[in-house]
Amino acid sequence: MAVQECGYQFPDTSVKEFVNVSEVLALLAVGAFNGAVRELENREYAEVMESIMGTRLTFNQAWTILSNLIASCPSQPSDILPEGLHAFAPLTIPEQVKPGVEFELSYSVSAEELKNEESQVLFSTFTVGMGTYVQRIRTVVETTSESDTSGSSEGCKKRHFVTPPVELRGKGAVYISVVKSWMERMGRTRDSI
Repeated sequence: MAVQECGYQFPDTSVKEFVNVSEVLALLAVGAFNGAVRELENREYAEVMESIMGTRLTFNQAWTILSNLIASCPSQPSDILPEGLHAFAPLTIPEQVKPGVEFELSYSVSAEELKNEESQVLFSTFTVGMGTYVQRIRTVVETTSESDTSGSSEGCKKRHFVTPPVELRGKGAVYISVVKSWMERMGRTRDSI
């Protein structure tokens, strides 16, 4: 059975948006291709494909980026798509992020995830090329009024801040993720949010 066609919606109402979407799609294709190399069982093919340099994305990372452009998609047979394929919660970050300069990031979490997050240490990963940098996220808890319910839990609102490493200066496209318990578990698991 073939994969059914999805409907896409590209934000291309201006030349700048068209160029931005084109760049995202090109980087996504290269990242997904390089990530798929890990799934190849034939090492000869894998070695040839690994010679193409670029950032490696997992299937879920690539799906997360692509899902922002999908307007509608029919359900697919489970044996066609990779097992466990899902999009992560989108991160909201400023349009311009500068290495060495702290910025605020946000993401949606359920009430249960918010409770679990209280005991978690959060980190941000900055993936570029074949490397990943990890920075601890600084969390600020603010009390909120009864009428302010955006991102709040029991009268509190969490704000998250992180500083990209200065080593990223001039590196090109950087993929940013939030992970929890990175250091606590000695890097054995990386639970993306």
